[in-house]
Amino acid sequence: MNSAAFEMESVRPAVDTSAWSAPLSLSIPAGSFVTIVTSPTQAAMLFRIALALDAPASGVVRVLGEAPHGLRRGALRMLRRRIGSCLLPDGLMANITLRANVALPLVFGDGRAYEDANVHADQVLTHFGLGHWADRRPSDLAPDTRQVASLARAVAARPALLFLHDPLTSVTNSEAVRLLTLSREYATTIVAAVHGEDEAVCMMADRSVVWDERGYREIVRA
Repeated sequence: MNSAAFEMESVRPAVDTSAWSAPLSLSIPAGSFVTIVTSPTQAAMLFRIALALDAPASGVVRVLGEAPHGLRRGALRMLRRRIGSCLLPDGLMANITLRANVALPLVFGDGRAYEDANVHADQVLTHFGLGHWADRRPSDLAPDTRQVASLARAVAARPALLFLHDPLTSVTNSEAVRLLTLSREYATTIVAAVHGEDEAVCMMADRSVVWDERGYREIVRA
């Protein structure tokens, strides 16, 4: 049996909210692609706690075998280098090129040389169909292209764990399938939050669950 890449045991958020009223327990096996159908508010809180941007009020969180909220700053930084994220908003730096958006995290996060990082960034952008946009700034691009660029940046370092929040709403279903298939070649484990069961992100997952006012439960498909 695969070990868990991401686990929560009886977790409650620090903010008192009706959107997350009951303790949450979940376990995402390493090497899997799991989609969680939930609200935008719940998804945002979930990923912020997973990345140790917010602390939970109670419960246990484990990410890639570590308890992120108990780590010192340097150790937390090392853990985050193993995680890719494509959250809302897209987080792209608007005043630099797409190439630089992909390359700079490789330089400052992974310690790659600038030349090597730029070469790798061009390869990733080409794989994601954005090679001809490499010298353009995100502010010059349409929303669908920005979404794809954000996904490309998130997977460029080949993360052990990838968090996605409504990542491909601006592209067609067929294009979403292509991009998610490609993402699985880069990322070991994927956890995606979406807001409808019929989305390509949900249909492609190894397992899909719903998390709403009735709790956390698996979607059983015919």
